[in-house]
Amino acid sequence: VATNQRVWAPDLATPAGRDLVDAYVEQITHLPDGVRTVVLPEQSFGSTEAMPDALVAPMSRVAAQRGITIVVGFAHWAPNAKYNYALVFPAQGGAPVVYLKHHDMVSPPGHDLVILDRAGIEICLDVNHADPTRDYAAAGSQLLLIPASDENDNGWQHSRTALLRGVENGQAIVWSDRTGTVMISDGYGRVRADAHTGGPDPFTTVVADLPTGPGATLYTRLGDWFAWLCLAIALATLALQLRTCRRRRRRRSPERTCRRPPTRR
Repeated sequence: VATNQRVWAPDLATPAGRDLVDAYVEQITHLPDGVRTVVLPEQSFGSTEAMPDALVAPMSRVAAQRGITIVVGFAHWAPNAKYNYALVFPAQGGAPVVYLKHHDMVSPPGHDLVILDRAGIEICLDVNHADPTRDYAAAGSQLLLIPASDENDNGWQHSRTALLRGVENGQAIVWSDRTGTVMISDGYGRVRADAHTGGPDPFTTVVADLPTGPGATLYTRLGDWFAWLCLAIALATLALQLRTCRRRRRRRSPERTCRRPPTRR
């Protein structure tokens, strides 16, 4: 579920921020029966509070009422830094679980994995790197829930980057992208549902039955073996070509020394 408004981290201290929370809760409340997981985009809300009640209370309540795990992108503006979080509200209730984005050009990076019922959490730019997806697969994850935001900057391609990262490591993908493409794909790269945000309705919502992926692959276990193999073949080919060129030059070059004919006396 992604808002079609072009708004980055609306402040929960403002009426606009709290109204957006209520609108999301309304959307989640009316999702079809059987939905088990919902993902909202990256930095859907922002606050100077680490756990603002304006967000935590309504999301915890609707998660418990509907029996749905909800993942919300959240920006915490601390005095000395901004933290890019995903807050996971468990379906059974309780305090939200916090994931800190691993790869961020502005915010301090996180290092910990968050896995709930075989589902790992990432945020946007994380999929541009081999880790943490590989670490999640090695730890037993089979599904990745990913808040994202592309600000209309080639969001379709970024969703497919997430899809390919999932195939590399046997992970199904739920990609919720504000001003981009929302997408659900299985662990073999088959898109189950997708749509571009920004339409006339307040929200873009896609729903699909999604089996978990197969889990860790050969790529997960061996790392960047294919890239290193390509590099080794390229270097070996270059060395062979240089050797061949040197042999050809030797055959074409004249004799360096000449024998003088004997002198007759």
